[in-house]
Amino acid sequence: LWAGDAQLTRYELQTSRGQLVRKWLTHKGDRFVAPLQLRGSVLIHARRRRGKLGVTVAAENMEEERNGRQEGTKLWEIDLGVPPAGRPIVDRASQEIDVINRNGALFAVGKNAIRVGAVDSPRNQVQDADCLPFVGSIALDDQSYAYFPAAGEARIVMLRVGDHESPFRTLTLGVGGQRPATPPIAFRQQILIPTTSGGVYLLDPQTGKPAVSPFQAPMTSGDQINWQRPTVGPAGEDVWLSDGRVQVYQLAISGTPRPHISALTQRQVDAPLVAPMVVLESTAFGIVRGSSQDILRRWAVADWQSLQQTELPGQVVWGPHPLGDYVLLMTNEGDLVSVDGQTQRFSIDTITSAAIGMPQQYDDGFV
Repeated sequence: LWAGDAQLTRYELQTSRGQLVRKWLTHKGDRFVAPLQLRGSVLIHARRRRGKLGVTVAAENMEEERNGRQEGTKLWEIDLGVPPAGRPIVDRASQEIDVINRNGALFAVGKNAIRVGAVDSPRNQVQDADCLPFVGSIALDDQSYAYFPAAGEARIVMLRVGDHESPFRTLTLGVGGQRPATPPIAFRQQILIPTTSGGVYLLDPQTGKPAVSPFQAPMTSGDQINWQRPTVGPAGEDVWLSDGRVQVYQLAISGTPRPHISALTQRQVDAPLVAPMVVLESTAFGIVRGSSQDILRRWAVADWQSLQQTELPGQVVWGPHPLGDYVLLMTNEGDLVSVDGQTQRFSIDTITSAAIGMPQQYDDGFV
């Protein structure tokens, strides 16, 4: 007799004693989500693994010994429904496309896989469970990517494209023991991350140590800052971020007296921003929460003059994301909205599922 709940348990009925005795258990902490299926001596089950996304379907031998395999030995296993942790990566040297899912499995899609139509097993797997599941990734250059868990974790996983033996390595973020406030972003091929203690750090992706002296926002003792995730300015030489209250900072690297992050400008808004900012050329965009719907605010970058605002059809759940000379976002009502520096360009209200990932321009449109 087998039972699957928060573990898989094998029981044995001892008729002489009238007892049901536990023989062994496995997969402790996992959650079994479907009835167990016994096919001959093979038990097939589906479970959600602790700390992992998706559903794992597996087959295990249930004979005491079968073809040299002991009872409970895994015959095969596959994960279903695990989303990717970022956009696919092109490995030009190997002529492959690498896809890393949020459970840290790297699938290499080459010519043979495309011909067959499937890849059923990963080539590499992240071993550091404390960094999983991933929630996203950033590209530092075309050979180096960083994958990160939920905000608050001070460790990320670096991927080196083309290294088929050991592509992953864990990187500890050198933020002085402070707690990261947002996921990191890529800035000047390095890792920029703000902390709840008010610091904004630029880290070397090889060592995890600060590449320059960090910026420190003014704050009172015992206070913390719940930053919105930074966004890189259109020229790639500055970053913009809100402290989640009413302050907006434009930061850049200064070389004197020694390299450090400094505030080029510090602006004030009249209500807290609830999403990352977007800056397009001469206009900055921010989202302010209303009672039932959000409002997109615009400011002139040069003098911070308030410009025309746009009432949105709901609350923002995706974006805003820059795309060329306009901004894309999605609301909880399923509306995909495009705005530019002056007005709303379009709103599509027929989207039935939430958008994920980053939008990409394609010909005269976008994907």
